[in-house]
Amino acid sequence: MPHPHIPSSSSSLQIRPSISRPPASSAFPSKIPSQPIIQSTSPPILPTTALQFLSTPPPSSRLLLFVGEGPYLKIFDHVSKNLLLTRKVLEHGGVVHGICTSSVTKTDHGFVTNVLIWGGRLLCFLKLKNCDHDDESGGVKIEVLSTQVEAEDWVLDACFRTDSCKIRDGYEGEMGGEALMVMAHNVCFLVSLGTVGDGLSLTLERVSSGPRCMLYSAHVVWGVESDARKVLVAAGTVFGEVLLWEFECSSHGGGEEGKLYHRILGHEGSVFGVRISAERTLPGEGGGVKRLLASCSDDRTIRVRDISDSKVRGSERAEEDNNKYAAMAIGHASRIWAVRFLCSLNDDCYILSFGEDSVTNVWRLRSRKDDRGPAKFALKHKKAYEFHSGKNIWAAALYQRPDGKPVVCTGGADGRIVSYEPVLEEDSRHQKERFSTYKIQDIARQLMDSETKPIEIREDNKEPQREARSLEIFKALEGEWKISRTIESAIRTYPSGNFEGSAKFEPRPPTDAAFIAEYLYSESGKFTTSHGFAFPASRSYVYRLERRTRNVSAWFVKPDDSSAVDYIFHQLEFQKQDSGGSLGHHGNVEETTVAKGYHLCVDDHYSPHYVFRFNNRKLRDWSLRYSVKGPQKDYVANAQYTQVARSNDGAIESKPHPSISATNAPQYQTASASYAELLADTLKAYAWVSKSAFLLTTSQGRVLLGTLQEPGPSQNLKAVEFMTPAIKWDLIGQLSELRSSSAVAGDVSLQCAFFGGGGGTVFEYQHNLRLMKPVIVLPRKVFFLHARSSLTEEVPTNEADSYSVLLFAACYGSSVAYVYGKAARNTDSSNLFEMLYTISMPEDFTVSSCCFLRCEGLLILGSRSGAMAFYYLSHSSRKDELCTVNITHQVHEDAVTNIQRFPGYHNDKDERMMILTTGRDGKYAISKVTSLTSSSKHPSLELEIVHEGTPPFGPYIEGARVDASNQNLLLWGFRSIWFVVWNETRRQEVMSVECGGCHRNWAYDPLLHSNGGGVFVWTKSSTYHIHLQSEASHDVLQFGGHGREIKAMAMSNELKDAQPGYRYLATGAEDTTIQILATQAEEPRSSQTALRCLSVVTKHTAGIQQLRWSSDGTFLFSAGGFEEFFVWRICGMPYLGVGIVCESSCPAVTAEGALRIMDFAVREIKDSASSDGHIALWPLNDILNPKAQSSRGGFNWQDRLSVHQSSIKSMVAIQLSDHSFLITTGGDDGAIGLTRVDHNSLNLASTGSSLLIPKAHAAAINAVEYVTTTVHGGKDPFHRLWFASSGNDQRLKIWEVTFSLGHPEIKNLTIEKRLDLHISIADLSSLASGVNEEGKQVLFAAGIGIESWAFHTP
Repeated sequence: MPHPHIPSSSSSLQIRPSISRPPASSAFPSKIPSQPIIQSTSPPILPTTALQFLSTPPPSSRLLLFVGEGPYLKIFDHVSKNLLLTRKVLEHGGVVHGICTSSVTKTDHGFVTNVLIWGGRLLCFLKLKNCDHDDESGGVKIEVLSTQVEAEDWVLDACFRTDSCKIRDGYEGEMGGEALMVMAHNVCFLVSLGTVGDGLSLTLERVSSGPRCMLYSAHVVWGVESDARKVLVAAGTVFGEVLLWEFECSSHGGGEEGKLYHRILGHEGSVFGVRISAERTLPGEGGGVKRLLASCSDDRTIRVRDISDSKVRGSERAEEDNNKYAAMAIGHASRIWAVRFLCSLNDDCYILSFGEDSVTNVWRLRSRKDDRGPAKFALKHKKAYEFHSGKNIWAAALYQRPDGKPVVCTGGADGRIVSYEPVLEEDSRHQKERFSTYKIQDIARQLMDSETKPIEIREDNKEPQREARSLEIFKALEGEWKISRTIESAIRTYPSGNFEGSAKFEPRPPTDAAFIAEYLYSESGKFTTSHGFAFPASRSYVYRLERRTRNVSAWFVKPDDSSAVDYIFHQLEFQKQDSGGSLGHHGNVEETTVAKGYHLCVDDHYSPHYVFRFNNRKLRDWSLRYSVKGPQKDYVANAQYTQVARSNDGAIESKPHPSISATNAPQYQTASASYAELLADTLKAYAWVSKSAFLLTTSQGRVLLGTLQEPGPSQNLKAVEFMTPAIKWDLIGQLSELRSSSAVAGDVSLQCAFFGGGGGTVFEYQHNLRLMKPVIVLPRKVFFLHARSSLTEEVPTNEADSYSVLLFAACYGSSVAYVYGKAARNTDSSNLFEMLYTISMPEDFTVSSCCFLRCEGLLILGSRSGAMAFYYLSHSSRKDELCTVNITHQVHEDAVTNIQRFPGYHNDKDERMMILTTGRDGKYAISKVTSLTSSSKHPSLELEIVHEGTPPFGPYIEGARVDASNQNLLLWGFRSIWFVVWNETRRQEVMSVECGGCHRNWAYDPLLHSNGGGVFVWTKSSTYHIHLQSEASHDVLQFGGHGREIKAMAMSNELKDAQPGYRYLATGAEDTTIQILATQAEEPRSSQTALRCLSVVTKHTAGIQQLRWSSDGTFLFSAGGFEEFFVWRICGMPYLGVGIVCESSCPAVTAEGALRIMDFAVREIKDSASSDGHIALWPLNDILNPKAQSSRGGFNWQDRLSVHQSSIKSMVAIQLSDHSFLITTGGDDGAIGLTRVDHNSLNLASTGSSLLIPKAHAAAINAVEYVTTTVHGGKDPFHRLWFASSGNDQRLKIWEVTFSLGHPEIKNLTIEKRLDLHISIADLSSLASGVNEEGKQVLFAAGIGIESWAFHTP
């Protein structure tokens, strides 16, 4: 029945020739063009199915890694991570399943070794040898020794013989060439390399067999118990049995039938992996020399059996053991594919298991004595490594270095190849990770046994220790002092007189590791002689506090450099006091401390005498008397020092009290504590104050300083990695205000920390002086602090010159916050903090993060609800006016944990900047902030999110750091019970620590300018833990792609915001993720692939079905299951390569959301394909014209053309002219259809005709893609275009289509197949084409992996 809306003038022509040729009068060229040129642009991204290590002898001494991916063999240099060569070794659709290498033989030119590769039933014999390092192969060369051989059954395992016999059949090469293989029906074959005529060939000879059964796995060992003829085979069957059998194989082949030793039952599913260990000595009771057998199964268990007694069981009747495994453990969330044995440095035995869940588990196997039978074992889980995405670890290789350290390499379905050193035990020799714990008992014991006791200030005012008093005096000297000195000389040649001026004690980092703190002392003023002559005078010294003894000493400075230390002047020897002090006026306690010194300068004797006067334990003034006697000198100099401070008008005046008086703030005191008191304490908050030191507060208000064990003078921080991280604990003091509250802000660049107390007092700790004092009093309890140095770029410009530190503080229950500044050139010894701004926060705004931006004069606050507030400090008055918010924006769905400037895209012309934020919603965001107005009174801002990422951990993302040295973005936070550091640029996990989760006190300091790592400290079960890591937890040799099959792929045009020539390839897979890949390599030999994953999008909850780009490449459209359709905005992004954010989503059509969006069109193509083999034409005018749509009764198809016999799997269209286009389809019937549609814009009619190429492929055609098109002029202009097709037959075919624009009939179309080749991609789903950065046409094929080619038409 005809459709009611089809015009009567329309017609449909269906022609089904195999190939249609033009008439003789056609203007087409009479000569058929030559075959197009197509070549692989880079190694494909395929699942890794085989791995094998090979260590080469000196002088090269390289560790090579053989990798099998599809039919390809890759060889990596494990140390440099460079890909040395790629070679296709298997033909006819073969996939490499296993690799084994013979022993390496040294030659005059280096080394040579034989390599046996198998996959399914296919075999290949290669020879590897070294060559010139300048060669493109990177110093190694592969030579094929024989043609590919097909065995009669699947090969499960193979090994070379271990003796040094020559190759049989007369071939004597550099090394042996015999190997044994175990087939899928438990049969062993001998593989021999022999000569046939002038060439070499492989011969297969059956040598022995075990019990007849179907196997899933096998492991063969040739050379047992020092007998080169003895072969031991372990076989895992389909029915859950493990068979252990043995036979003897001579050097000339042949052998006896297998002798079955064990038929081990117990597994409840198919046995996927078996492994025989080498003979080794196991420690513990029941240990000794053992040979073990491990197996893994579909039942998710790992089972271990002691097979040491197999050598004496020689009976033909095998023992049937039912559930008599020596050890068993359930190891994975899904099936386990393989197991491996590993021996540690202390001969402990470990087992590694690799599963379908992409996890590598490490198990410790220890023997134990069982009174009821023979020795048994226990499996204890040690660690899990999750470095792959998606499903399945298909391949693993282990290598034991000469020093005993193991190396593990794994490859999975995602094509990712990772290498790491497993942490087998808490061994101080492990190179990358260190871990230690301290209970409160350990800290208390160290504090009680420490050589340097904390200062004692007791309520009964007894005399403090001299050592503690020296520290107290040294801390109190900081600042500026008014000085008055009188010199009385007994020699007329040396003048007498008076000196009036000022002196400064300026703290600076110690210039010698033996000292813990250091002052630069400088004085200046006017000296007036007794005769009335006046002149300016100045001098400088350096005062130092010794680290070990806390002694104070004065040093001369160099004559040509008034700040450089020259040699020692004298050391202060504090004298014992006779009394504990006296009661002065108004009840004040007055104390005096005396110190003496001595210095001999040639013949002159200097005797300094210090008198320090304290009032209520505060140093108010002090005096210094020098007695100098010598041949040319005889005088006495008396100097009086009085503390000074600046008044409000800037004049210097005497100050009888510090910045915070004793009436409104508690005075900081260091206090002693008994062992029992320390044991009753619990640990609270952390703050880093340097790269090797942090502060720790306790519930009793104590402040502890933890210092990592310091490296030697010629070492750096990396030297710590070779030692268990020992912590030296010091008790800084005790603050009663910190018992109820402890808001902490530390800054490594400032080497200081701030603590907020329950009474509103903020304390500052200066690490170089070990000094802590109150600096600010707030009206309420402090709950948030944030400090930044003006030396960074994150403080307002107008304050940077006058303030060295900016401090943001907020209180509980208050909508008002404060910004304080610490004067950069403070002349007051108290280092006053001045309140700069009062901040009015929005309603219900609880601060969780803060950031100062210097160039823009901005303060940005983040809240616990995910909102952000912006303040223009540079446009606000100070102190007396509230700074009101300029803009608020909801960036995250939960608390904003970190705000910082993101480098790049700062341009004075467009006045924009980038900020990076992290949140506890599992996301991080990069936003562009633009100034809309330049008004100083009413400035306004606009915030636009340009990138939003979801790293594979969370949802608690707590911090971020941009490492400019290696262009990496680091993120850290929590995943379940793990603390995780993630490199977002490299898409690599850097560190993971099992800490118990996020609900605890912790602190992390990243180790920048390296491959990753850092120091992580945390509290768990009232115990302090520290994890120090010098490098990333693993190395990535190849980054790979999706962990599941790819279902959609699309290539963009060049983006305006990206680098020139940059195009992005988007892929969507069954793992529900979208990957954005760059189409060019970052480094020529880094990963040797032109495809690098820049970003992974995880918003979809079902498999991706289709991806499309907008014409300008700024938008990406994705569709999948559950009626999910998203629009993504794309832009270039520094450090990441691409910025992506979800712009919009399509509402679900049904309430259940059960439909799956299979395809869609971005441009105006008026066609659709269906499962009945028809193409439907839809008039877009019905959509664009609402009136026409209403009159026609909705949006309806206009015409349907029958093309295929069954469903259409793929479709692509190309515009030929303003009114015609060509549709190419691939069907489930293996045919290709070409349909030309001509559209009449006057009467909205369309006419179409189709041409079908049956049997174009041997299976369903899943993808068709236009590659290139050209237009030829003349009287009768014609089009020539090329398109590619592929499907389940793993064939890629290139077709050339030629047609005339003047003759729209389909019969004038000519199509020729120009190329037919096999590809490595299984389950192919999509093709994509485009132009790369070099201007060449490229073609990509995706399915289980990605393969690419450069395409050139003749």
